[in-house]
Amino acid sequence: MAGVVYTGSKIEGDLDTGLVNAGGKIYFYEPNTVTLKDTYSDSALTTANANPVILDSAGRASIWLNGNYSTKETDKNGNILYTDDEINPTSSTVSGNYNLVTNGSFEDDSSGSGTPDGWDLLEYEGSTNGRVTDDQAHGAASMKFVSTGSGGGRLTTTAFFEAKESGNIEVFFSLKSSVVDVLNIVQILWYKADQTASSTASTTVYTEDAANPTSWADYRFKIAVPSDAAFAKLRLFGCDSSDATSGTTWFDNIIVTVVFADKGADVASANDMVLLFDGILVDATGTTQVNGMTTGQYNGQVQKVHFDGVVPLKHNTAPSAGFSKLWLHNAADHTTVADDEFEFVYDGTYWRVTGGIRTFQTADLEQTGGSEAVTSATIRAGAVDQAAIGAAAVGQGELKTTTGIVSTASTSEVLLTLPGGQYGFYPETRETGDGMGVSISSTSTQQGSTFGSFIIAVVASSGTGYLQQRYIQASPPYDLGNGAIPLFVFALIDNVTGDVISTYVAEDPPWANNGPTNIRPDFTGVDGKKYQKVKQLIMDYGNYTEAKKVLTTQQLYDRMINDEYVDRELTQAIKQADMPLMPHPFGDLRKRDTDGNDLGPLDATVVMLDPLGKLTTALQPLIHDGGASEIAEALHAGYMNIGNTDNGAKAPPGVMPVDVRFKL
Repeated sequence: MAGVVYTGSKIEGDLDTGLVNAGGKIYFYEPNTVTLKDTYSDSALTTANANPVILDSAGRASIWLNGNYSTKETDKNGNILYTDDEINPTSSTVSGNYNLVTNGSFEDDSSGSGTPDGWDLLEYEGSTNGRVTDDQAHGAASMKFVSTGSGGGRLTTTAFFEAKESGNIEVFFSLKSSVVDVLNIVQILWYKADQTASSTASTTVYTEDAANPTSWADYRFKIAVPSDAAFAKLRLFGCDSSDATSGTTWFDNIIVTVVFADKGADVASANDMVLLFDGILVDATGTTQVNGMTTGQYNGQVQKVHFDGVVPLKHNTAPSAGFSKLWLHNAADHTTVADDEFEFVYDGTYWRVTGGIRTFQTADLEQTGGSEAVTSATIRAGAVDQAAIGAAAVGQGELKTTTGIVSTASTSEVLLTLPGGQYGFYPETRETGDGMGVSISSTSTQQGSTFGSFIIAVVASSGTGYLQQRYIQASPPYDLGNGAIPLFVFALIDNVTGDVISTYVAEDPPWANNGPTNIRPDFTGVDGKKYQKVKQLIMDYGNYTEAKKVLTTQQLYDRMINDEYVDRELTQAIKQADMPLMPHPFGDLRKRDTDGNDLGPLDATVVMLDPLGKLTTALQPLIHDGGASEIAEALHAGYMNIGNTDNGAKAPPGVMPVDVRFKL
C-alpha cells in the first residue's frame, strides 16, 4: 500500500522568530484522541518514524501517512505551535492547507476532458496526453504524457500562487518515464505584484534527458524567490518537443509549499537602516538612531528585526530617499533594550510595528479602538511570568474561587470529602437544631498513598452540621458524557426512612484535586485549550501511582529524572481519571460509632441530582451568593422531591443519577 506524503504541517516551519523549527517535534495521533499513531519514512509504509517525529536542523522530516490523524507541533522546548485535528490525506484533492497548487494529485477532472481541474494543457503534435487512473504514485490518478517523437505536452497551473511571503518555496513531485532519455522539465514561472512577468522569467527546477527514473521516484527542490517576484505558476513538460525521443512520462503528487528563509545577514543600525531582504529575521547591530528603513518591496511585506543593543527608534521621522518612515507603538518614539525584537509590516508608506517580544509598559502599547493592543490571544504561554505581574497585582478579586459544602445529619461518624481538595482553604462550620454541635475528629486518607481531604464528622444530637469550604477553581468544565455539568449535588439517602443523611454541593466533583492526578492547567495555548507541562512519564501512565504499578523503582526514578517535559492537553479523560477512586463524597459507606468502631455497611444509597436538569442548572448561580448551604439545607429539610429510579444520565460508578424537583 502506498502512503501519502504529509504536507499539512509547516514541516520547514516558522517559529515566532521567522527561523525554521529546527529540532521541533510533530506528534501524530488517532483522530481526536491522544493515542499515538505511526507515520512512516517511506511511501511503502515499511519503516515507522519515531513519535514524535523530530525535525532536523532545517526543520524538515520525511513523513508518510496511512489514513487519518490528529497532529500537534511543538518547538524543541515543547512549546505548542499549533494543533490540527482530522487530517484526511485520502480526500480527492491533496493540496492541503499549505500546498499552493490546487489539485496537485490530479484527482479532479470535472469536465471529463482528461485535463485536470486547475491546470492548462498544451499538447504537441501527434501526442496523447491526459489524466489517467491506471498508474499513479498517490491517490487515484496521475498525469500522463506520450510522445511518438514530436513531444508530449506541457501542463501549467491555471491560477497564480503567492510567492512573496517568503524568500523560498519548495517543490515536491513524483515522476517516472518509460525510457530514461526523454526530456522532462519542471519550471517555476515568476510574476511581479501586478502579475506581469518578472525580470527573472522562470527557474528550472528539474531537467533531465538521460537518467529519468523508470519507476516512481520522488523529488524535492528548494527555490529562491526572485527579489521582484510576488506570484508564480508551476509548469510541467512531459517528453518535451525539443527532444525527438519517443516515450511516456507520468507526473503525480505535485506539492508547492512556502519555506521561510533562514536568518539574513546582520545590518547596522543607522539613521537610514539598510535592509537586504535576505531573510525574514535580521540582527541590527550598533546603537545608532534609526529614522527609517529601506523601502519595502511590496505592501504587506514582513521584516522582523532583533536589536542587539540600545537603539533610539524615531516615530514618523522622514529618512532619506529610498527609505520609509517608522510607525511605532502609541505613535511615539521608542528606545530598545538589548534583545528587543520587533515585527514590521510595510504598508506602502510606513514600516509599522505590529508585534514584538519584550516586556511592554502600558505607555508602550498602541491604542486600537480605545483598548490596549494586547489581548489573551497575543500573549504566548509563559511570556508573562510572576515577576512581571508584581507582588501586589493579584488580590482576592483576581483569584478564581468558588464555594462548596458538605453536610450530615448522622449521629455516628461519617467520612465527608471536602470540595476543592488540596486547593481548599480551612472549612467553616455551621449547625442547625437545639443543643447540638458538629464534632470534627480528624482528617483522613482513604486510598493508601493517595492524599485526600476527608473530614470525620459526627453530629452530637438531633440537627444537621454543615462544613463550607472556599477553594481555588481552575479546571472546569467537567463532562461525564452528557455535557458540561454546572453543579454537582450528591446526597446519601437512608434506604429505610428515605431521609437525607449527608450532602455535597459544589461546582467541582469530589474527585477533583482529591486524588493522585494533577488536573491543574499550567497554561492556555494559542488554540484556547488548557495544557499542562508534564514529564513524558506522566503522559505515558497518567500519574506516578499508575507508573509504580508497571515500572521498577529504578526505572521510575530514572524516568522521573531523565524524561523531558511535554505539553499535555487537559482533557476530560484526565479530569475524570480519579473518579473511580472517589466516585462520591461519602467515603467508604461504613457505619461507625463515636469511638470510630466499624459497625458494618450503611443501608443507604448515593444519588446524584440530575446534573443537567433545569433545577440543578438554575441552582448553580446561588453558589456565588453564598447559597451552597441553602441548597444543602433544602435537601435535609425535605423541600426537594428526590427521585428513586435511575434517570439514565451518565454518573460515576456506584452512584445513581436521579431526577429532582421542588415540592409544591
